[in-house]
Amino acid sequence: MSTEETELEQLQKSLELLKTCGNDPEACRKLPPQQRHQVVGTKLISFGLEPTVEESQAVTALYEMFCEEASQDERRHLLNSTADFVEQNQGNGVSALWIFLAVDPDKAIRLEASLIYSVLHPQLEGEEPFSGPRKVLRFLEKQVAKNQEVAAAFHGLLNLGDERLIELLSATWQKLPETNQIETTSFAPTISTHAVVEFYLRLLETGCSDELFGNICGFLARLPRQAVEGKTGILDIEREFPAYADEEPIKVLEQWNVGDYLEIIRPRLERISADEAEPKVIPQVIEIWEEAAAREDE
Repeated sequence: MSTEETELEQLQKSLELLKTCGNDPEACRKLPPQQRHQVVGTKLISFGLEPTVEESQAVTALYEMFCEEASQDERRHLLNSTADFVEQNQGNGVSALWIFLAVDPDKAIRLEASLIYSVLHPQLEGEEPFSGPRKVLRFLEKQVAKNQEVAAAFHGLLNLGDERLIELLSATWQKLPETNQIETTSFAPTISTHAVVEFYLRLLETGCSDELFGNICGFLARLPRQAVEGKTGILDIEREFPAYADEEPIKVLEQWNVGDYLEIIRPRLERISADEAEPKVIPQVIEIWEEAAAREDE
């Protein structure tokens, strides 16, 4: 049997399973794991290509069932395979990625979905720049109004690491409850970027509660360790939106070792520390950066 015939048979089986179980979560639940994964994946793509309110309700119910049955790794694999499809098709089907952001109960999945959706959302003619991140931010503001947790998805946008997004992020940040702001600082930095440091330094400079101040300092203290362990230093990057619009989706504008970058931000840290109440935390942050810089030189 040729490869083409095998692929055709697989497609026919997928369509038959989709017709039988795509709108019936309980029927899909009874399938073997591989077939269940296949049905949910096919349904997501089908919805992504032709999103309607009716299909949104059906795919949401199906994915909620999938979350009950599938592990985090299985759902992450489905997220990545869906993202691959969207990227290969120049943004077609991007609505499929929205389900992971809006429905998955796991913060790590929502964090990744927030970033992936933002960089794969097509830029339509006449739209404002950064339409993907803007759409996610609007969604988060609506979720806040419903008292929903949004810290994971917000951190996903921060992880984009693009300084051009800081004003957009800051506008939504001001609308987040402090509990969400504090939780955002609890996530580990994926990559150590200038944009993330800049975002948090501006917050320290403009003032915040003592609790949030301490948590931001905790995040800034973890960041240089990640930069040293990942051997990346501190990166100033600029992303292409959408990512598939350029052969180079991430451009590195500048790269500093931890020690050199500390000297750039040290004056700002010292000014913040001068206004800080006792016991002061910023001197400890500076010390941690200095220790990381020393390890970087070993």
